[in-house]
Amino acid sequence: MTEPTSGRLAGSPQPAGRRPYLRRLLGVGLAGAGLVAFAACGSVATTNTAASAPAGSSSPTATTTTTPSPTTTSGAIPPSAPTSTPPPPDSPPVQATGPTVPPSQVNYSAAPENVPQTVWQQDGGKTLVVMAEQGGCVKVNAQVTKQTADEVDITVLSVAEMHRVCPLYVRNIPIAAHLDAPLGGRLVVLTTQTGTQH
Repeated sequence: MTEPTSGRLAGSPQPAGRRPYLRRLLGVGLAGAGLVAFAACGSVATTNTAASAPAGSSSPTATTTTTPSPTTTSGAIPPSAPTSTPPPPDSPPVQATGPTVPPSQVNYSAAPENVPQTVWQQDGGKTLVVMAEQGGCVKVNAQVTKQTADEVDITVLSVAEMHRVCPLYVRNIPIAAHLDAPLGGRLVVLTTQTGTQH
């Protein structure tokens, strides 16, 4: 018969504080349950608050449903959404500086209340800078969706990346929309659109 090396009788159970296997198994199980719960809470539906699509149009991969708000639809963001001129590749980070567009020249009625209501002009009025909320898995950019002689429509696009663990933070960042011609006295219509990326 072999003698126990730890000073306890052979076959006797380990003391409660010395069960590393069970503690590790319990920790892994709880961590897995927490990740599943966190992933379930992170599902985001696509919402378009701009209501810019004609009534009969839809893309092959999009489904549209009506909600109580008349300007809200759900579905995938079409890949052919209009975009603005991209910034030069060596451009510095966007800054919220420059002369501001007068508040009477900006229409925020289609944007949520939490959108900061200041628009800056840069590059002689060819670049407009707005603030937008960005989070751990939510990336934002600005797209010029319409430019006429009287109006410039800018959509703040928020895209949530799905199926990954995300840091929990929200911050306002400046984003730029690049116009074909200086803004001048044209009206700026600011809208928002959210979607998901799988």
